[in-house]
Amino acid sequence: MISKDKRWLQSEAERQEIYIGEKQKIDYLVRKFLERLADREVICVYKTNDSISSRDVKDLAEAIRSIGPAGLMIVRSTTKRILTARVLRRRDYLCGYIDHFAPYGKADDISPVWAELVRDVSRMKSGRGVNPLENLYLRLLASLG
Repeated sequence: MISKDKRWLQSEAERQEIYIGEKQKIDYLVRKFLERLADREVICVYKTNDSISSRDVKDLAEAIRSIGPAGLMIVRSTTKRILTARVLRRRDYLCGYIDHFAPYGKADDISPVWAELVRDVSRMKSGRGVNPLENLYLRLLASLG
């Protein structure tokens, strides 16, 4: 919908038609997302080029869990080679580490580490993931900053 000088250029009927079409798209995406959250094999991936607080991670994990059994994986960038391409199990979520994120202005600069994270999560889902002592060691290392 376009306005000029704070006046709509389209008629009320045209704007209503646009609104209905856009709302249908949003309703479809919400419905598909809720269906995905009902699948325990689904892992929602959250990544940001900025950091995310522990509180926000906890709230996000709780929000997902309140809707369905889908999991959550937070992906963080790291310069620690031992953590790169690893997925660690936290109490309420998974935490994956990547060497770098693509800058927002160059979204096609994808790290090959993403594929390794997917393989690591797949191993964890099949019960062949990181052993508990190694997971604890890597979590301690990650917490050191």
